[in-house]
Amino acid sequence: MKKLIVVLVIIFFIASLSFGCKKSVELESSRKLSDAGTEAYQDEELPDSVPWQDAEYYIGKTITVYGPVVDTNHFGAEGEGTTFLYIGKVYPEPKAFTIWIDDFDIEKFSQDPKTYYYGKNILVTGLILESNGGPYIEITDPNQISGGEETAEAALEEEILSIPWIEVKNYIGEIVSVYGPVVTTYYDKALDEGTTFLNIGKDYPDPDGFSVWIASINREKFLEAPEIYYSGKNISVTGLIVDVDGLPHMEATYPGQIIIIEEANEVAEQTIEEETAVETVEEVLEETVPPTTEQIPKSPSKSTYLNNIAKIINEYNMTINHWNTYEKDYNDLGSLIAFLKTVLNRISEINNMLNAVVPAEGYEGAHAHLVDIANTMHSYIQQEVSYLQDQNFDAFQMAVTNFNNAWSEFISYYNSL
Repeated sequence: MKKLIVVLVIIFFIASLSFGCKKSVELESSRKLSDAGTEAYQDEELPDSVPWQDAEYYIGKTITVYGPVVDTNHFGAEGEGTTFLYIGKVYPEPKAFTIWIDDFDIEKFSQDPKTYYYGKNILVTGLILESNGGPYIEITDPNQISGGEETAEAALEEEILSIPWIEVKNYIGEIVSVYGPVVTTYYDKALDEGTTFLNIGKDYPDPDGFSVWIASINREKFLEAPEIYYSGKNISVTGLIVDVDGLPHMEATYPGQIIIIEEANEVAEQTIEEETAVETVEEVLEETVPPTTEQIPKSPSKSTYLNNIAKIINEYNMTINHWNTYEKDYNDLGSLIAFLKTVLNRISEINNMLNAVVPAEGYEGAHAHLVDIANTMHSYIQQEVSYLQDQNFDAFQMAVTNFNNAWSEFISYYNSL
């Protein structure tokens, strides 16, 4: 019996050694396979840069990420908090990418990152980390961020895809130009201290519609109330398409993003698909038919004419006062140029209004002189834009002086009529 027990123990011991050796070999093989996979991943060449949507795939890697700063924020007490720059989408939206800058490092920046980079396309380089499922890079040196000169205004000058509003839901997360009629507008005073909505194509919340929103902080940049100025017009708006509650939206941070294509009126009630070739032919025919006697505008009275010019002067005044009030709020040259371009566009619109005014009988020459002065004012603002772009500030100041003199001449000549 004892011999049998000893034999069984020996057999068990040998089996254990065999199993242990086999397990050891399996573990060793597994480790080698794992190491091989890790080494292969580490040896994989990283791209020079990636779009913000792909940042989540490079957590733990040092790489350059690029994209538009769609929002900014600061949390914590001054000097002890953190500034956040949200790229592409606002955290915690899916795929949102965030830049963190501790207040300790803010003093290294010549300008406040929260305002300077807002609405601009940037590149940021650093180690991508993860917090609550979202990728982020912590910035300790301003040199980690480059770009920032390109704004939405600059983007308008580039070759950006232009699409009709009906297709916008296919371009979530992309920067495009969207065109279509503004069918409804709404100013919500209670939402974030006042938010403006322009609904394009169809009224909100139609799932096929598209909405542009203007935050209260940016509303003051517009010369007129956006919900009134853009209502019933065909517009083209350029920016980043984002998903808000399942519907496509775009934020307009300043007027340069929005271009009026034409007065919509009847067109705003139609979709692009409903415009037929027959309607187009009819429009062409109407344009080629010479006006009848009834269609030719009659000369207004002197008082009516002068009142019409006074309304034009009021438009000029509002535009000039808007510039004088807000130009000091733009701390970087790119934003100042973009703002001045919106003023230039508005002056051009007012000049067109002036051209459309029918002069009183005997005042044709006087009206032509006012138009000439207005065109001169417009040319001086064009010079201001050009000189700012060239950073020729002495010439810029001279152009400003010339504009002010031309404006004074316009007022003086009007008062003499």
